Amino acid sequence: MNGERMDNSDLFKYNDKYFGEVWASEHLMKLIPTLHKPNTTEYDLEYGDEKIEAKASRVRNRDKIDEYHNYAPMRYGEEGTWRVSFNRIKGYADTFIFILVWLDKIKYFLMTKDEVFNFVHRTARQGRGSPDEFLISISNTTYKDLEPYEVSVSELRDIYR
Repeated sequence: MNGERMDNSDLFKYNDKYFGEVWASEHLMKLIPTLHKPNTTEYDLEYGDEKIEAKASRVRNRDKIDEYHNYAPMRYGEEGTWRVSFNRIKGYADTFIFILVWLDKIKYFLMTKDEVFNFVHRTARQGRGSPDEFLISISNTTYKDLEPYEVSVSELRDIYR
């Protein structure tokens, strides 16, 4: 699924909060049935004793406006300026799965807590002044720094058998 072309246009209709917090977890649980919801809101998924945070963001072309006056959804490989954020990242999880969605492709990135906390494109903190809450911002010019963490769906399934 990681390299296949698909139609993800419906995913661009969800509001940001639902998409980033609900869709990401539900999507991963459908792909990887061994993941499940925990009995806490501190992180999104569990696999045995492993705590997993799932974050998703949609890629939009900042050079084009759609009919609703939003940045237009973007196809993978399309020329244009884009920036995505993975928001409200907290330090409760052991592992983080980040999902980037284009109109025709979905990519997955797996990072440990230490990799996330030391990632070059993370903010010092986000919102509410909590030192344990921050965001990661990626753009078309910084995407190369996220690429080493890319994993396929089959790799995720192998990890979380």
